[in-house]
Amino acid sequence: MKHKKMKSVGIATLKTLGTQYSSFSGVVQQVSQLHAEFESELTQVLNLLHKKQTNATNDVQRVDENSSESSVVSPEPCKDNNVDENSDDQELNDIKDDKSSWQKKLFKRIAIHCHPDKVLPANFSSTEKHKRLSSYEQARSALDDNDSAMMISIGLLYGEIAEVGIVESKKILTSGVTALQGELDVKQKSLIWAWGVSEEDFERKTKILIHAAAKLYNMKITSEQAVSVINEYFEIAGTPNRRKVGTHPGRRLRDRRDKC
Repeated sequence: MKHKKMKSVGIATLKTLGTQYSSFSGVVQQVSQLHAEFESELTQVLNLLHKKQTNATNDVQRVDENSSESSVVSPEPCKDNNVDENSDDQELNDIKDDKSSWQKKLFKRIAIHCHPDKVLPANFSSTEKHKRLSSYEQARSALDDNDSAMMISIGLLYGEIAEVGIVESKKILTSGVTALQGELDVKQKSLIWAWGVSEEDFERKTKILIHAAAKLYNMKITSEQAVSVINEYFEIAGTPNRRKVGTHPGRRLRDRRDKC
């Protein structure tokens, strides 16, 4: 009886971890999509900046024909020298070997509950059908991506425990949650994320652009250059005679009417 109770508690903890991993995975996916949009926007602004600097440099070179060197550096991202490109093949081989065992077996058990051929003819509600079909697609992606934690969490939704057992499944899910948290932190602490979430705070965007140009593309720019490029990219038109906060708005409309 005690053994059964401990197993029941272990499964409950495992399901909690599985739910936590699935939730984290969804958040990371959304953040990654936003991060990609922010990165594209910042890259376009930097490319515009590089183009303007190149044009300015060409103008100087036409005046001074003896000058043969340009101070403009093409905006190529800095490479990480710590990345070992030769390790890719070995990593792919490890993935193929790793997912050829228990993950495939778990996927087959998940397919019993979620395969379209079984779900579509079944007497499920439209909501349940959508959930199961979505689980099947997620499981397929998890198998392709060697996402062990996701495979385990999907299996738990349908009462399927991975062949590796409860203890090992806990370790995999815990490690997966930690990895997702790390990925989330990296993205949300990046210059790209700071650029995107600053939205219409163009003063902050100016500072970020100066820092990003120097750090990512080795380009030194002034605040005026940054503001000019940001204004051009977002097509910001200055409003003439715009009242500053704290200043008197001028004569009231009623006073003007009285004098007419």
